Amino acid sequence: MDKNQILYNENLSQKEENINLREILERYLYYWPWYVLGFVLAVSLAFLYLRYAQPEYGVQSKILLLDDDSSLSGEMAALQDMTGMGGGKTNVEDQVEVLKSRRLILEVAKELKLNIRYFTEGRVKRSELLPEESPFHLILSNELSEDTDSLEANFKFELIGETKFEIYDEESGFKGISELGQKLHTPGGEVSVGPKI
Repeated sequence: MDKNQILYNENLSQKEENINLREILERYLYYWPWYVLGFVLAVSLAFLYLRYAQPEYGVQSKILLLDDDSSLSGEMAALQDMTGMGGGKTNVEDQVEVLKSRRLILEVAKELKLNIRYFTEGRVKRSELLPEESPFHLILSNELSEDTDSLEANFKFELIGETKFEIYDEESGFKGISELGQKLHTPGGEVSVGPKI
């Protein structure tokens, strides 16, 4: 009898666990529309954020500068470093200053055309385009490109047909129409607009 009682108690406790689990599930499944709504809302917000957030890119690099002063032995070089009389570090410091120089940075910016940025106006936000994505490219005149770090202008372009475009600057009130490839005199200097690169 004790054995039957134990088996009965075990069966009863298993049924209670099943019933309790079922009650818990039913209690939460009652709110299933809210779970679906929350999931749809979260996915929609994530999509909107990824669609309209401005992408940010980061670059990190290291440059190894070798010291050409290999004529000294290791002990002598260490002694010169301790006394401060040796010129071992000045060569490396000179190379670092050359890399930081304004002229070198300007040459890199001109070569890569980092001084010209292209944007497209959307319904919600203004997005920056890569030069390859732009339907045209801006060509600065030689005298203007020498002093590109001091020029700041925001031109708006609108293509009219396949060969003409309209350019205007809201700040200065400048407005002009020209053919692709022809020079146009603007308040910032002469520029020309070419077809897509």
